[in-house]
Amino acid sequence: MEVHHPHGHHGPKKGKEYILEFLMLFAAVSLGFLAENIREGFIERHRSHELALALRTDVQQDIEKINALIINRQEVLAAAKKAVFDVEVNGFKKSDIVQYRNLLRSAYYWSYFEPTTANLDQIINSGSLRYFKNKDLIKAISNYRNSINVVADRKSTRLNSSHSSVSRMPSSA
Repeated sequence: MEVHHPHGHHGPKKGKEYILEFLMLFAAVSLGFLAENIREGFIERHRSHELALALRTDVQQDIEKINALIINRQEVLAAAKKAVFDVEVNGFKKSDIVQYRNLLRSAYYWSYFEPTTANLDQIINSGSLRYFKNKDLIKAISNYRNSINVVADRKSTRLNSSHSSVSRMPSSA
């Protein structure tokens, strides 16, 4: 990089000029690097805050889903108890629509929890978890991910076992 002096001095550069140019370039590059690191840190903290808020919304939605699932399962179990009691007291009646509906509902209507994991996966996979300073929060997020994995494994096991038991039933030929 050549520095032009307005006073028209075109002789050989002195050592002080080289040192001054080096110091100016070093300061400019160092300050640029420092400014970039500060800006990047600010943006990453902002993104992690947004992801944390999105995760909070997902967890709140999951809580609502779980509460609805609990109510649904209580209704299904109540219908099953009614159906069993009715069959025990009155016997099985094909023409009794209420009994038939309760038996079908208790036998076939079973829903599963479907967690919302997009933001959780993004936080974990992008490495944004490192920006959370609260160790209890990090542990809670990790436990939440593990719980979701357990629920998914149980659901998969139950669905696979119910499909395989249906396929093993003898056909009525």
